[in-house]
Amino acid sequence: QQALQQQMLQSQQVQQQQGMSPSQFTLQAQAYEESAQSRIDTEVQELAHNFKLDERITKDLDVQMKLRKATFEDDMKALWEILDGARNPAGLLRVKIREMEEGIFRQATPDRDIEEMAKKFNLDAQAVAKLAEVLNRREDKKKDIRQVSKHLELSNKPSSLVMLMLKDLRAGHAVKDPEFPAAVGSYAHKRGLKRTGRSRSRERDKKRRASSDSSSSPPRGFPAGAHE
Repeated sequence: QQALQQQMLQSQQVQQQQGMSPSQFTLQAQAYEESAQSRIDTEVQELAHNFKLDERITKDLDVQMKLRKATFEDDMKALWEILDGARNPAGLLRVKIREMEEGIFRQATPDRDIEEMAKKFNLDAQAVAKLAEVLNRREDKKKDIRQVSKHLELSNKPSSLVMLMLKDLRAGHAVKDPEFPAAVGSYAHKRGLKRTGRSRSRERDKKRRASSDSSSSPPRGFPAGAHE
């Protein structure tokens, strides 16, 4: 902004030297301002290049960011964190642009507890961002995370389950204990398979040791060393 003002001041001095009237200068300044506004911000361009965004959504984002000068830096930082790792960055960004248009965009980024839960259950970026936004408004976030985790342990589609749970979370409803068994492929199911595998492995080891002890013992009725 300062650089633009400096350029306009320099241009004004030149135009005065050339005898241009104030009205002509004003028109030229307006044209220059419109040209500057039509250019995509470099930080928006960088975001678009990194996440392979098309021209249309890049322009839509640029329009919104030009209206958010007071929070521009924080908003861009939040968008990088939200889109990082997203399966569909353009789709998630479209949601965020709509939130900006409606005045409900929040710079909510996951805290450590939510990040750990996301890593444990392999949640996608959209589910993590939405969950963080909702839980930050809840009274007892840590308790909610524990309860949500109980549900996610039993689901083989944890990201989809998070999206389904958002409505009740937004409405302020308590998260009750799950009443359904572990689905095949869920975290709890895989953990049970590992435990079963370890148990069977220990059982085989016991049988091998018992077999080995039996083969190394002398036959009944013969004193030790009699076979030598």
